[in-house]
Amino acid sequence: MHGPPLIGWLLTALCGASAVYCLLRMRAGPSARRGEAGGEALMGLGMAAMAVPVAAVSGQGWLPAAFAGVFGLSCAVSLALAAASPWTGSAGLHHGHHAVGSAAMVHMGLAMSAAPHAAGHAGHGAAGQQTGGLPLLTGALLGYFALYALWTGLRLAPLPAAVRGTAAAGAPGAAAAAGAGGPLSVVRGAAGRSPGSGGSGHGDLLTVCRLVMAMAMAAMLMTL
Repeated sequence: MHGPPLIGWLLTALCGASAVYCLLRMRAGPSARRGEAGGEALMGLGMAAMAVPVAAVSGQGWLPAAFAGVFGLSCAVSLALAAASPWTGSAGLHHGHHAVGSAAMVHMGLAMSAAPHAAGHAGHGAAGQQTGGLPLLTGALLGYFALYALWTGLRLAPLPAAVRGTAAAGAPGAAAAAGAGGPLSVVRGAAGRSPGSGGSGHGDLLTVCRLVMAMAMAAMLMTL
C-alpha cells in the first residue's frame, strides 16, 4: 500500500489478526458458520498482503495479477452462493458482502497493474501524478465500506433496552428484582448478545473482524 509505512503495517497487523481468528473459528460450529469464517479469513489474508507498505514489496510485478485472479474467483463463488441463498436470511447478505469485497480487491489489483511505472503496491499511489482505478467505482466502493463499517459499529453498540435496564438496575430496590448480580448481570447480558450471535460472544468477535476489515478496505481505497 502506498502511504506512511506505519499505517500500512498497522493495517497488515489488524487484517492478519482478524484472518487468524477466523481461521481458528473454522474448527468448530455449524458448517454454515465455518463457511462464513473461511470467507472472512480469505479476505483478511488478502487485505493483510495488500496493505504491506510499498517499500517492502517493490519489484513484485506479479502481485496485481495474483490479486485480481484469486479474488476474481472469490467474487464469482460469492455471487453464486448469494444467488443460491435466500436473501431474507443473513447467509445471502454475507455472501453478497463478500462478493463486493472481492470485487474491491480485484479493482485495486487492476489499478495497481494499470498504473504506469508502478512496482508492486505502488499502484495504490499516484505514480507520476496519475490516480489509479476508476474514480467513480472507487468512490462507490469507498462509500459502501464506510457505510458498512458504520452499520456494523451500530450493531455492536449496546441495545437501548439494555442501557435502560442497566440504569434501572441502579435504582433503589432494583437489586432484588435483578437478582444477586444486580447491574452487573444486566451489563453482562448486553455484552454477550448481538444480532446473529446466538447468545455467544463468538458472534460479536466475528462481527468485530468484519468491522476491522471494512475500515481497512475503506482506508486502502482512499489511497487509490
